[in-house]
Amino acid sequence: MTLLDQLSESSTAMVEQFGIKYYWEVDGYKLCNKHLANWYERDRNCWATFVAQQFSSIEHNLSDRVLDIDRNYNLEYLQKLRHAHNNLHLLFSGGSDSITVFEQAVANNIVFDEVISLIIENIDLPCNQEIKYNAIPYINKYKKHYNKFTIENTSFDILSDYYSNPYQFFTMASATSQPMNIGRPFVSIERRNHVPGTCYIKCTDKPTLVHYKNSWYATFHDGSWGGCNSIPNLVYFWLEGDNIKSYIKDARIYRDNIKKEHIIGQSLRFFKADALDTLNTTIRTNPQHLDRHFKKTDGKTIDQKDAARFTDALYCGRYDLLTNYFTCLNEFYKVFPETKHNGFAEYNKAGKFAWFINIDTLELYTQNELIPNGFKV
Repeated sequence: MTLLDQLSESSTAMVEQFGIKYYWEVDGYKLCNKHLANWYERDRNCWATFVAQQFSSIEHNLSDRVLDIDRNYNLEYLQKLRHAHNNLHLLFSGGSDSITVFEQAVANNIVFDEVISLIIENIDLPCNQEIKYNAIPYINKYKKHYNKFTIENTSFDILSDYYSNPYQFFTMASATSQPMNIGRPFVSIERRNHVPGTCYIKCTDKPTLVHYKNSWYATFHDGSWGGCNSIPNLVYFWLEGDNIKSYIKDARIYRDNIKKEHIIGQSLRFFKADALDTLNTTIRTNPQHLDRHFKKTDGKTIDQKDAARFTDALYCGRYDLLTNYFTCLNEFYKVFPETKHNGFAEYNKAGKFAWFINIDTLELYTQNELIPNGFKV
């Protein structure tokens, strides 16, 4: 058995053990790592389908083709989660998405069992500034709305051990762009003792919109999947079938405001809000200190937060972590040597879509149904 097959078998076992909701399916394997799926496609000259386990649930919840723009779908879903779980945890970054969900709980007297903010090594390191200046001050204002607040620390020791596997770039449940983030704050959550009846809410789901052939679609592509997906009982707040109408509601509001600021012609265009985008406030609550909010990547360079984590590791003299990380990167280069010489921009452009939803008709499509041969303009 080749190394590729061994990694593919291990990935399949991880998907089935943790119930990972997004994965790539090919030749009977379920691959929870985008880069492993890309490697498999290249090696075997085949196509790996990007699968969303929530697809049937989304289809069911959109079957009535009705969206009430005045209905508070977020509140209904939050109440449902609270009722269904003995232990309801909110992953709180202090960013606009998690603030929006927390404010919904505050306004309606919903109490979380635990609110969790994730840091790397030391709260005073620059890479943790979003947590220090946005998350902690905000959460301290509303102590009656959670039973416990935890600052979960993923130390440099944990990260060094994590990257001691030279093939870690291909084994983690992740779809993050390259170069991979050296800081993996969710590792500490993954290593917890998870008990039945526990739910972790992740809030990173501002709608991605595509304007294509005079129609507007909300979509989810594998580049938005993130890197914390082996946490058991993880809920993507706006992407689950039971709250998909809130995702579409946000998409409509965002689309209507886009049309006010942009001339929309016949060309193919993608849109996604960021906390630093003024349109973000139409669907989310921005953090108080936007100057402490790291800028996202443009696909050609790494995020500012990732860069800060590299700098902090170097400043703290953690050459063991850096050595292990770059050993992993070197293994990646062996599989994709063109990225070593040409950079990651072209590699990161490649992506697949779990579904498309026409935000006006609420019709749901797979990638193969809507764009079997890619976008044709």
